[in-house]
Amino acid sequence: MQSVSGSLNKDLISIFIPTYNRSQIFSNTLNSVIQAVCDYHVHIYIYDNSQTSETSKVVQNARKNYSLIYYKKNHQNLGIDLNMVNVLNHNDSCYTLMLGDDDLLSADFIPKISRYIDRQTFDFVVLSTNLSEKTQIFTDKDKALFYLWNKMPFGTLIINNLHARALRLKKYIGTSHLYSAIAWELMNHPKAVQKCLYYSEDLLVYRPMIEKTWSNIALDIYLYQIPLWFSLLPSGYPCKDRLKEEYLHDILSIRSLFAMWKVYDFSTLSGLQFLSEAQKGRFLFFRCIQCRFFLEYRKRLRGGIRTWMEKLTTWRLF
Repeated sequence: MQSVSGSLNKDLISIFIPTYNRSQIFSNTLNSVIQAVCDYHVHIYIYDNSQTSETSKVVQNARKNYSLIYYKKNHQNLGIDLNMVNVLNHNDSCYTLMLGDDDLLSADFIPKISRYIDRQTFDFVVLSTNLSEKTQIFTDKDKALFYLWNKMPFGTLIINNLHARALRLKKYIGTSHLYSAIAWELMNHPKAVQKCLYYSEDLLVYRPMIEKTWSNIALDIYLYQIPLWFSLLPSGYPCKDRLKEEYLHDILSIRSLFAMWKVYDFSTLSGLQFLSEAQKGRFLFFRCIQCRFFLEYRKRLRGGIRTWMEKLTTWRLF
């Protein structure tokens, strides 16, 4: 890889892409990655939770043009968090970009990001999806968490591999945010450099309008798994409890609850233990209304079908 200094560094960065059941979207992602890294000897690691063989066909075709692709099809759907753990299986590069299977890389990703990570050492890098913000370097881990925790959707994180394998991440399985826990566990590591980069430049095409594979458990993620994730973060982040309380205050406002009420099934929430009594009451009120609404809707629908069937039996066929 051609670094800023002019030296060849083939082990600076690799790309990790976990994927699940959307081969067509993934194909676009993989093609963009290959175009961005093909001149720089960058390894691409793909871990597939899919039940079909379509993704493997995409990879086979891509290997005809780029050979540095490692592909593994999991024997079963491991879920989002366990599949993320696979990023720790490879430490043949200094850094790894954890890329979403629906995101695209810009063609100049490698030369731009190497200007920073080839000259300085970071525990992790976050690629900003808001280009109006400025590139910043954080040397205080608590301030970094306070500012960045909700600015790092999956696909935007580059981790330093030096201490990654030593991390204890099992406790984060079931939060759907094990990937971001890697960043904060790295910065809390005893040998961490205590420095992270928030990089605001057009390196990543993040596509939020594409339906996410976790959308069917979104309510549980918002109201149970994210609060659980906060509670599991190391004690080295004093602001974590404050952030959790502020997050729950916002997500459980009347406006937010009503917006979620129109989209999600409130009966699917795993637990209410992270909610205050007032928040529980508010949520249960909306769930009660939702249940009655759907029961009435179903009652009317069944009544309409019954009336239609009764009319049908009275028709004469000629």
